[in-house]
Amino acid sequence: MGLVGGPHCIAMCGAACAGIGQAAAPRSTQALALFQLGRLVGYAALGALAAGGQAPLGFWPVTLAALAVLAEIMVRRAGAGQMIWTGWAAGIGYFAAALFWIYEPFQVEADIYGWMAPFAVVLMAGGKAQF
Repeated sequence: MGLVGGPHCIAMCGAACAGIGQAAAPRSTQALALFQLGRLVGYAALGALAAGGQAPLGFWPVTLAALAVLAEIMVRRAGAGQMIWTGWAAGIGYFAAALFWIYEPFQVEADIYGWMAPFAVVLMAGGKAQF
């Protein structure tokens, strides 16, 4: 499994895999969808940790560790589709955390432009994550 892969498997899949067989019998589609959503949220959280090396935090060791874990995960993906979703989720987390400052200019005249701020952050992060 490797030094980096072992904790990932335990943290991301251990408890879910142990309980998914028991809980999935009556509603397997819902349980599997929630399991996959949980994995994507975990990859987005790793991406957000990788953004910790950006200013103003400057935690570059955290960035290196998060990128190492993401690289290990990507190597272990079975197919191109899984790699794409993993990378996109990590990119969303990274860019949403790194582009937090986009939210502030919309608050200058919040009564007029404030409603656009969440869309700007989410859509910009999603668009940048494709690359």
